[in-house]
Amino acid sequence: MIFLLAVVFGTGAIDRLKPGGFEDINSESFIAKELLEDELGQGQSNLFVVFSGGGTTVDDLGFQTAVEEALEPLAQDATVAGVATFYTTGSPAFVSEDRTKTFAVVGLVHDADAASEDFPRLRALLFSEELEINVTGEPAAAREIQDKAESDLQRAELFAFPIVAILLVLILGSLVAASLPQAMGVLSVVAALLGLRMLTEVTDVSVFALNITILLGLGLSIDYAFLIVDRFRKELRTKDVPEALQTTMSTAGKAVAFSGLAVAISLLGLLFFPMNFLQSMGLGGALVTGLAAIGVLTVLPAILAILGPKVNALSVLRQDPGKEGVGFWYRLSTGVMKRPIVVMVPVVAFLVLLASPALDLRLGSPDPSILPSGNEIRWASEQLENDFTPGESTPINVVVQARGDILQPDNLLALDQLARDIAATPGVSRIDGLANVSPESIDSLAPRFASGDFTWLSVISGLDRNSDEAQNLVKAIRGIAPANGLEILVGGETAQLVDTKGSLYDNIPWALAFVFGVTFIVLFLMFGSVVLPLKAVIMNALSIGATFGILVWIFQWGNLSGPLNFEPSGFLISALPMLLFGVVFGLSMDYEVFLLSRVKEEYDRTGDNTQAVAKGLQHTGRIITSAALLFIVVTGAFATADIVIIKSLGVGMAIAIALDATIVRALLVPATMRLMGDYNWWAPRPLKWLWDRIGIQETEGSPTPALAPAVVADND
Repeated sequence: MIFLLAVVFGTGAIDRLKPGGFEDINSESFIAKELLEDELGQGQSNLFVVFSGGGTTVDDLGFQTAVEEALEPLAQDATVAGVATFYTTGSPAFVSEDRTKTFAVVGLVHDADAASEDFPRLRALLFSEELEINVTGEPAAAREIQDKAESDLQRAELFAFPIVAILLVLILGSLVAASLPQAMGVLSVVAALLGLRMLTEVTDVSVFALNITILLGLGLSIDYAFLIVDRFRKELRTKDVPEALQTTMSTAGKAVAFSGLAVAISLLGLLFFPMNFLQSMGLGGALVTGLAAIGVLTVLPAILAILGPKVNALSVLRQDPGKEGVGFWYRLSTGVMKRPIVVMVPVVAFLVLLASPALDLRLGSPDPSILPSGNEIRWASEQLENDFTPGESTPINVVVQARGDILQPDNLLALDQLARDIAATPGVSRIDGLANVSPESIDSLAPRFASGDFTWLSVISGLDRNSDEAQNLVKAIRGIAPANGLEILVGGETAQLVDTKGSLYDNIPWALAFVFGVTFIVLFLMFGSVVLPLKAVIMNALSIGATFGILVWIFQWGNLSGPLNFEPSGFLISALPMLLFGVVFGLSMDYEVFLLSRVKEEYDRTGDNTQAVAKGLQHTGRIITSAALLFIVVTGAFATADIVIIKSLGVGMAIAIALDATIVRALLVPATMRLMGDYNWWAPRPLKWLWDRIGIQETEGSPTPALAPAVVADND
């Protein structure tokens, strides 16, 4: 009953998710946007309708008639505030260079979020037998992104679930055992939807959170359930059900609890950034991670207690129980630890090489280019940029506030000088507004551009909105000091990018300090060492850096654009690196906890660091690799997404997990732990005293040290 209620209640979250959320609400560009809406009545959103074809030019009467007839039903709609065209304004900006295309600006009475709900109905009103019609604009893009996000999620689930099911059977060898992680995966999807629904009651949640939270919940719950089921089956070989379950939960269960905590902490670091996109990702991801861990730690043990030995029922493949001190992973770890420096140096060099493209990282604002090639909204946006005066649909908005009525002569003189200063800045093509116009024009333009002590200038630039030159133009305009006490705020898409980047850079140190600091404390409580947490952070930094480099190589530089079916934009979405860091750091810590918890079991039992590492990797190598493979399938399924930001995140997570679970865990970790020896477990005396009293441990006191330094034998 609870499950059914959660399904019904949770599915309602989809309709409550919001597009956008990439802005810093405390930034200058956002305040300028708010002033345009509240003080100047320019808050309504716009649709841009591009007309082409017909074999004639825009000067032909038939072309004009076709445009006006197509727009007439739209102009009469209650949600449309007005329609501007070449034929109503006479402005050449509405005409393409070859005069075979024109566009109309359809002003809507609602903002982009609300107008996105009206878009499908408004789009259906546009029709012409003579002309080709393509529509773009923020409401159109918002609606299309929401629809694509939902379809991307459905496609990824349909792709991932069958493959995961087959892999679980092959890995666990039992249909019953394989069904348990899948069941936990279904529960996680419901938990993710329920968690998002709960969040929408208290805050706006980005539509992208739907994909990320379900991706995380599904992948983590399958991984966690897989770890516990595998350990329980191994314990059943020598123990009865209650004892096997107790041992499983005190070892694998503890690893799951700390892993979930580590992932949640890294995601909560996203709350330090003021963009709703990142905050909702952090909240949603942390919540679903917690729900996934809680489900696996409560529901799954109850099921295992009921099943007991029947967890091995319906076996289809024979499972080799394995022996201590033998096998591939044991031989690999001992081989690495015999020559740790020989292994460590080239592995680190390889990871640094993979990370090197990240030095060319360029950030950009999300726009219709994140939609797939050939999509109408993207195609219309490209037509506006390529066939018409560049920048017409993405102006730089300069909001001006005067001391008193903006229409006073001294204020208008100061506004004229401000416009001349802006026009003299490289990159400016045209300025629309009350500045430098005749007195007669002021009377006609005032209702649009002025209200009380406010006015605004629309600065048209031919520069690419995401280019360094466009960003420098925004900074140059902000550096102008107007006369007569005028104050300016600069907004628009390029200004938003400048502010977003500045906000990210300003808050990165705080986010990193939180994630590293709290993760350090959690790992110290688990292992009683200050060395292992530092090593874990460094290992994760290497794998994350390599992931960033590969993403730049693929998505910014355009490599693999054919196989992955996308067109490179020359930049990564500004919020992607921090989102990827939050997710990947937690997932990397996930496998670190799995490995080190088993190593610590052996070290507590023997006090021999080298053998503890070898046997820890022997016991966890297969399970970590298998769990990583399952997670790669889940995350890699999002490589099929139509939206580039979802595609790049899915690919990035799959790459990070592959690197982390193979060369980092299998080669770099054993090599570094062998070099540090017993210092792996070192902590200052006061901290060791503290850990003995509050640390998470299954044995009393410290392990008994080995009588002599452990030496890895040449033979297994």
